[in-house]
Amino acid sequence: MMKVERRRMFFISIMILLSCSLFAPASYAKNIDSAFGFSMQVQDDWLVLSKKSVSDSALMTQKLEKYGFSESGIEDIIKRVSWGSSEMLYIPVGDDQFSENDNVNYIKSFGVIPDKETLPGLCEATQEQISHAFQKETKMDKCEYRKHGQLTSVYLEFDGLIDGTRNAQYHVHGEGDLYLVFSLTSTKAYFNKSNLALDVLINSIVIK
Repeated sequence: MMKVERRRMFFISIMILLSCSLFAPASYAKNIDSAFGFSMQVQDDWLVLSKKSVSDSALMTQKLEKYGFSESGIEDIIKRVSWGSSEMLYIPVGDDQFSENDNVNYIKSFGVIPDKETLPGLCEATQEQISHAFQKETKMDKCEYRKHGQLTSVYLEFDGLIDGTRNAQYHVHGEGDLYLVFSLTSTKAYFNKSNLALDVLINSIVIK
């Protein structure tokens, strides 16, 4: 029963983040507190979207319009973040330039990451779930454990829904049954640097 529940929570976290459709680490100078019960270090020039930062929707809309975000994209981003169900990060793809297709969104869930016995089966089943969600055959290139200081994650990597993009997900086990999921969507040209930046960020997490 426990294994079935773990599988269900793992899939739910993946599908939530797939429905929401980062640069080399430099100086991580800004410490931010997430409403999800942890803090992390974020580079000064990253754009942080939380329930608090989008409370002035007109100001945030103006800011995202400046970066060339689409009207429908802005509406979706503000609505999702203002609900408090997820928070987002945009990492610059140039000097004060951001792209809708280069972002990290993260959610809080509850449960534990799969154990070594169930991980291989979950990796295979997850690939099927993602292919179904994307409505195209999608290969799971990586599905493995990673260490982040005192934290452990299950790491997934695969091509994104949008052509020319790539996805990475970190399913991070916090303390007790706290479970954080970070999902990176990035254009392939920026993926490696963005993913490295996200890995460094996750290493900075302090659970409250």
